[in-house]
Amino acid sequence: MSFNLATMLRESRMAHPDKALCRINHLAFTYAQVDEISGRIATSLLGTGLETGDKVAVQLPNLPQFLFTYFAILKAGLVMVPLNPLLRAGEIAYQLADSEAKVLITFGSFAPEALRGAQQAGGVSTYVVNLPGNDQRPEGTRNYDVMKGYYRNPEATAEAFRAGWFHTGDLAYADKDGYLFIVDRMKDLVIRGGYNVYPREVEEVLFTHPAIAEAAVVGAAHPTMGEEVVAFVVLKPGAGATEEDIIGYCKQRLAAYKYPRQVQIISELPKGPTGKILKRELRTR
Repeated sequence: MSFNLATMLRESRMAHPDKALCRINHLAFTYAQVDEISGRIATSLLGTGLETGDKVAVQLPNLPQFLFTYFAILKAGLVMVPLNPLLRAGEIAYQLADSEAKVLITFGSFAPEALRGAQQAGGVSTYVVNLPGNDQRPEGTRNYDVMKGYYRNPEATAEAFRAGWFHTGDLAYADKDGYLFIVDRMKDLVIRGGYNVYPREVEEVLFTHPAIAEAAVVGAAHPTMGEEVVAFVVLKPGAGATEEDIIGYCKQRLAAYKYPRQVQIISELPKGPTGKILKRELRTR
């Protein structure tokens, strides 16, 4: 087993085997227990015919079983492909095919959707886990735990990894005490007439409007300004507000170059499986 977090688990077990590594509700698992359980799972995975470097997709919630499986995959020399538990069959099938996973480990309540996805991906072997009884700058990271790159996407890898640093795409600043504050995503930054406009700042003002339930701000191409600030908002049930009302509200609270010149009131914002707003879809509207 090469040096990875599983090696650190083994070393921690030797140092303090009876110390709790994780707790959930009334249950606690020590370093020794996690090391032993994950070791048994690693043996079982290799017993299925998997070889070093093979991909294992894992679709588990925040339970100890996730931790056991994670360390087991590392011990076995395999590669973990984490899947969001909220994915639907078609999305699971895409992830399995794209990652070339040979095994899918899922949770009991996710099994029906996961099995359909595994079948669509060509019949990926699936194992089900059940509970018992049933100055602003791009933030860079350099550490042993940072990924090696984007799978089968050398262009994205080259863009993210530069001069030994992983560029997350976040805009952040450090205060005098050394604390980092995330301002926004670099790709979401709007440059209007040479001024930087951070969508998050505009969105926070929109959230204070009594009629607005949700909001997202993006940039739209403009012939003279380069980009224009555009806000998409969802109103609260029963609330009333016009585009002009909202623009005026922001104009009173933001610098002249920041407030949105365009506001679109829509019924809902496009979101992904995790609930994250898909701004790329808003930019095409």
